[in-house]
This record gives sequence, C-alpha cells and structure tokens, in this order.
Amino acid sequence: MNAATAALLGAGIGILGNLALTWINKHFDEKKARRELLIKTSWDHFSTLAEWTKGQRVAPFEAFLFHTMKVIELALNKNLSDEQIVEEVRKIRGLSNAILADIHKDGGFAAPMLRSSAPS
Repeated sequence: MNAATAALLGAGIGILGNLALTWINKHFDEKKARRELLIKTSWDHFSTLAEWTKGQRVAPFEAFLFHTMKVIELALNKNLSDEQIVEEVRKIRGLSNAILADIHKDGGFAAPMLRSSAPS
C-alpha cells in the first residue's frame, strides 16, 4: 500500500467516524428537545388547570406528565389506523383515570376523571 492509498483510506475512515458522531449527536439532541417539549407542555397544561381551579386541589404534576407523554407517543406513531388511534386513546384515558383514582383513593386530590369523547 502506497502513501496516497493510505492517506485516502485514513481520510475515508475519518469521514465515516465524523458522520457517525454527527448522527449520534443529532439523535440525542432531538431526543432531549422532545423530552424538554414534553415537560414544558405538561407543565403548561398543569399550570393552566391550576389557574382555572384556584383554591381547589388538582392532580399532581406526574399525572399530567404521564398523560401528555402517552398522547405524544401516540401522535408520533405513524403506523396506526384511525381505529387503532381511537383504541389507544381509550387505553391512555383508562391508564390516566387509574392513576387519578389511585391518587384520589389516597386522599391526594379531588378532580373529575377524563371523559371519553370517542364513540363506544
């Protein structure tokens, strides 16, 4: 192997490494941005509800975070039919209501359950 071939091979390996590192950084930066948006969206929803219900107790923030996280995951899933989306929304509401019922059972708050607007 002559020097020119070795230099080209070294440059190619360097470029591939750089591309892989760039892709990894971009992937984790996007993941971090989505997580930050999720938390901000949940906090905004929580703050708005707390403002509307001044003086009343509301569900803890983690209930809002969980619900928002599941809805966003559902929105990002492009492989679902309309019927599957409706079913997944029902599951999310069921899980959210179970969390709220458990908190309510422990005396944590008094708030209505999420109502399903989807046809049964």
